[in-house]
Amino acid sequence: MIWPQNLPVISLLRTIHEKEQSTSMRWLNLSRMKFFLLATSGQIIYYWFPAYIFPLLVTFNWICMINPDNVIIAQLTAYYGLGMGTLVFEWKSITQVIGSPILVPYWALMNLVVGFLFFTWFFIPIIYYSNLWNFKNLPIAGYPNVDLSNGYAFFTADGKLFFPDIQQYLTNSTYVKNLPPVLYDATTATASYLIFASLASLGVHTLLYHGKEILHYFRTSLQKRENDIHCTLMSKYKEASEWWYILLFVISFVLSALVCHFGEFMPWYYLFVAIPFTFVCLLPIGIVQATTTVDILPIFIARILGGALFAGRFNPSGIMTFMVYAYQMQTKSLSLILNLKFAHFLKISPRTLFMTQLSITIISVIIRYLITNHLLTVIHDLCDPDGDWSCNTIDMQTIYLALIG
Repeated sequence: MIWPQNLPVISLLRTIHEKEQSTSMRWLNLSRMKFFLLATSGQIIYYWFPAYIFPLLVTFNWICMINPDNVIIAQLTAYYGLGMGTLVFEWKSITQVIGSPILVPYWALMNLVVGFLFFTWFFIPIIYYSNLWNFKNLPIAGYPNVDLSNGYAFFTADGKLFFPDIQQYLTNSTYVKNLPPVLYDATTATASYLIFASLASLGVHTLLYHGKEILHYFRTSLQKRENDIHCTLMSKYKEASEWWYILLFVISFVLSALVCHFGEFMPWYYLFVAIPFTFVCLLPIGIVQATTTVDILPIFIARILGGALFAGRFNPSGIMTFMVYAYQMQTKSLSLILNLKFAHFLKISPRTLFMTQLSITIISVIIRYLITNHLLTVIHDLCDPDGDWSCNTIDMQTIYLALIG
């Protein structure tokens, strides 16, 4: 597995640290360092235009300008619609979903393009305008929570907006039971279906296309992979012993169980559900990310699984705690594997990498805890809607799924 995300970082490090040979044959006679500095400077200067000077460049919806009062055109072409024909001139908007398209293999890009065109521009309009499940009562696209001046709003089954009191939701079970039912819009419902379908297909794809390869490499040590020069060179280093990772896992599990139990976040034994869930998802998701850079993370499944565990019990913090453990273990595991591959390319000792990552993790946890504790102590109106720190980043999708359930 290549893990293409590492390649630009390695290229940048080589550009900074390696002394280049003659550049007479290069384009415009620019060295890699000069080209990097020019490209970076140009990007910084250009970003001022879509971000501050001319925000219309972020999404230039020229079709809507033809007939601004046409609702159907707005639904099909607008930024908060299906985006047909919308031009985007901001790199951040282009890369916010799949990352840099330069790193994604062409066959993966073609899969993404075909899937997007079929489901977004063909399938969703059909189910919306045919009023399947009363979708026409809701917006055609976008998440069902709308950040308005009065707070977060949800669409009910009849298309009306209501504004739940988040504090009441988190503390009052009677308030939650009396909330009106809510529905997904056509786009979010389709996206939810595709999430389930993609995770199921990942397992089948892994077994059919990588099953034999996984078994082969599972039984093969680094020393026996003569066809891989990186493995041959890395075999000269001493491996980080497996018991190092096992001991670290046991310590982390015990600490997590203590936090869950004494912090009264969720029953500690629910970790026995979160950990196998992460373990099962890690291999197929990691294979896709290592070959295509595309992230298919099971956060949606983690939310639903957490809701199922707490069925009949009002415990929003417990659901979110389970989701954090099930999801964050997945992302951090993939990040660890990515870093291991980075060290593999640069021939960094596995033991050195292990100790470096462990020490950095411990230091960052301590710093984050101290900062959080300081903010909670000093800022008295923290998370007050009328204060300067209003905490608008509550995971509303978790709350929304709970409302649907």
